Amino acid sequence: MVNKKIIWLDLERGIPSMTIARYGITLNSTATDIIDNYELARIGYYKEEKLLVVAAANLEDYNGKIPAGWFLVRDKITSHGYFRLNNKDLVRIISQYADLDLGRKNRFMAYWNEENRTLSVNLLKPLDTEKEKFSRRKSDLPEE
Repeated sequence: MVNKKIIWLDLERGIPSMTIARYGITLNSTATDIIDNYELARIGYYKEEKLLVVAAANLEDYNGKIPAGWFLVRDKITSHGYFRLNNKDLVRIISQYADLDLGRKNRFMAYWNEENRTLSVNLLKPLDTEKEKFSRRKSDLPEE
């Protein structure tokens, strides 16, 4: 029996994640591979829950046409294999709703919902990606 509440992780690749920075929105390779199984995507924001959502579909779902607000996934895959949306206005709006600091990269775990074909991130739960710096200078050691 498969428990749909379990999120299985690939230890070789890492968790699916989304980064929001001043320049735009980027999915890591694990999340990109999920979205790349589809031809179309659109992005939305669930204001009350502070969720950023990428919905996925195929052209056959829309009689071979790209509906308004949707875009081709392949057009957003970089030469390095990452999904990237370069839209500073979108990022500014999201940062205002979620109170994000665009002076740094904001990384979030991405959750895939197979039934709804959506990849979502909770903007209230950033991943801590700051590396602690350890110093061995004598002046940084506590006095004895």
